[in-house]
Amino acid sequence: MPRLPHSGRGRHPKRDRTCPRARPEKDRPDHPRVRRRRRRHTRAVGAPREHARRGFDAGRIVLWGSSAGAHLSALLALKPGMSNIVGVIDWFGPADLLALGSQSDPHNEAAEDSCDARLLGARPAAVPEMARAASPINHVHGASPPFLIAHGTADRHVPFQQSADLAHALEKAGATVRFDSVEGADYMWANVADPEPLFRTALRFAAEVTGL
Repeated sequence: MPRLPHSGRGRHPKRDRTCPRARPEKDRPDHPRVRRRRRRHTRAVGAPREHARRGFDAGRIVLWGSSAGAHLSALLALKPGMSNIVGVIDWFGPADLLALGSQSDPHNEAAEDSCDARLLGARPAAVPEMARAASPINHVHGASPPFLIAHGTADRHVPFQQSADLAHALEKAGATVRFDSVEGADYMWANVADPEPLFRTALRFAAEVTGL
């Protein structure tokens, strides 16, 4: 991601905290800091004056995230009325929090200290409505923006099936989606000898959906 500004494409700087560094009480969806962060990111996407001042076209935004960033990008893009989001690049993002635990370990659904449990404030099974609301797969609709989803088949942190299910849901809804399975790749593209093609594919997708 640090290479993106040098590619000639705009980027809104956003810090993404990984799960091990997160503080459970501050990661709950109803926590004031989480609400403020969500409002800040929404304003960043929907702030035409600010984007115009910086030379960006606020009417053609592509969201690009990996893992937790991809989860947030998908949720925001699938929100009704976000017509200025013209594409989403989703790299191994969680899509179905209710299924995440069982897909990670069929014998032990999400532990109390798992990333999804920290996000929700409880195991997903204990707060199913909240888990469904926080799952992009449950917000897919026919007018969803085009998605480019890429996921490693050997991902040990976010199950490959999460992206496969999201791609299937988007396709079933009639949305445009491209799903690239990266054979043998672990989380954060570990085991990928040369991630350059993944980066270039993402840039080409962004160019296509923005018409650049």
